[in-house]
Amino acid sequence: MAYDIQTTELDETHVLFIHRTAPQEELGNVFGECFPAVFQYAMENGIELAGAPFARYHSFSPAGIEVDAGIPIASAATGKDHIQYGTIAGGKHVMTIHAGPYDTLNLAHTAIEEWLAENGKAPSGPNWESYVTDPGEVPNPEEWQTFVYWPID
Repeated sequence: MAYDIQTTELDETHVLFIHRTAPQEELGNVFGECFPAVFQYAMENGIELAGAPFARYHSFSPAGIEVDAGIPIASAATGKDHIQYGTIAGGKHVMTIHAGPYDTLNLAHTAIEEWLAENGKAPSGPNWESYVTDPGEVPNPEEWQTFVYWPID
């Protein structure tokens, strides 16, 4: 699959999220637990949502993938217990759109890594994915779209 890699400037984004570490094969279950919990917390506390669910990847190790799973919100808020408030840094990002199932998202990340190497750039923070298509509304994985972002200097 060919990816159109673009640079874009993003504003800082307020987010609510749950931070977890899990083996790669368990990420679907982690997201299936975290996204509804964060959404419910926002709804119960009158917190306005401002975008599609996201996953931000901090590290990869034998212990698992360290990830934040959450939802963008319109303004600063307070988390509670395991639900945390934070931001996704604004600034310059490299991004691409992945069309298809989640189990092939690594192809989009590889395309961005190759672009970075070819253009003498390096990531300046954790990469993240925005799950634009709701699988509950669009059941065919071939029709799903995921935006993949890597911050750069």
